[in-house]
Amino acid sequence: MKTIIDIDDADQTLDGPGGIRLVLDGSQCFPEDPGAGCPAIVELEGVDEEGDDLDVSATYCCANNEGEIEGHELSQRQKDWLESIQEEVSDWLSHHNGTAREREAAAKARATANPTPTPAPLTDAEWKARDAAIDAKVAEEERALWAYVEKHGHLPRNNEHLA
Repeated sequence: MKTIIDIDDADQTLDGPGGIRLVLDGSQCFPEDPGAGCPAIVELEGVDEEGDDLDVSATYCCANNEGEIEGHELSQRQKDWLESIQEEVSDWLSHHNGTAREREAAAKARATANPTPTPAPLTDAEWKARDAAIDAKVAEEERALWAYVEKHGHLPRNNEHLA
């Protein structure tokens, strides 16, 4: 059998018979939560038996196992095509789930190797110095406020007393 899926290509679209298409998206592989993404989607576009436009999709497994997409029965050629690529799709999913798992492990290793440093807690002397600086700033602003009121006879607007 001829191989049609490039196992190393994370994003690819393969056209099958009768308007069916397989879309593979490696960014949708989440090995820790396999049901979270949809890395292998089968799309069907065209016109149905009644002449209505079709634009439906399902996961590869659902389309292959059920033989239909959103209630639209697949032709025998389409079913045979999906069946013929089942092993390749399975290999691609295994490969890209493994690649995603490796990416997650590498990210965890980087985070462990270079943790964000936690600042040391302030000492009592540092807290006292910080509080004294805040108290001095508040006292300075109060003096400026009352000086403004004495000069202008009203409270300032938009902190103009601090200018």
